Amino acid sequence: MGYWTIRCQRPPTKPIIGGQCYMIYDGQVRGYFDIVDIDNVKNWKFHSPTKACNVIVLVNWHPVSNGPEMTGFQGWRYT
Repeated sequence: MGYWTIRCQRPPTKPIIGGQCYMIYDGQVRGYFDIVDIDNVKNWKFHSPTKACNVIVLVNWHPVSNGPEMTGFQGWRYT
């Protein structure tokens, strides 16, 4: 099983484990990953930590065909 990680300086303030992280390309939702953990970047060898930060750990890509349109940066959205 492969993991996908997103490095972030400040993690979300609300619980997101068990939620989804949607990927948008060209203004349209293309799919999503399941969020399984938020961890310290030092525990992930392929990241070179320049500052103390976290990674959001994602697994299981779920493609979406004909997903809704979404333009611009949305930030953290809790649903």
